Amino acid sequence: MKIISTYIVVSLLFGTFLLITLFPWHPATWLGWLAYFALALPAVVVCEFTGDLLLKKNPVSKAIERRTSQDAFSWARIGYFLVLLLLLIAVLVAINHWFGAT
Repeated sequence: MKIISTYIVVSLLFGTFLLITLFPWHPATWLGWLAYFALALPAVVVCEFTGDLLLKKNPVSKAIERRTSQDAFSWARIGYFLVLLLLLIAVLVAINHWFGAT
């Protein structure tokens, strides 16, 4: 029972965070709200895991970090994160184009 109550509390916290982030979009029905809060925690965990893989455990990221760890400011690090951001935007635009309403 403790695991279920912890899951509910954490889902409510992450669901509230996602509501603030995605404002003004929100579910319109009670089933939508139920699904939203049930899937909030897994969605955040997947996003955190993906970000960790891309930014910390990636061999390219490790090489850039190793090369620029002494510098407080690094154009290589900024360029790498910019390329990752542009790739993420391209993937999201492609997904929206593919599944979005026309």
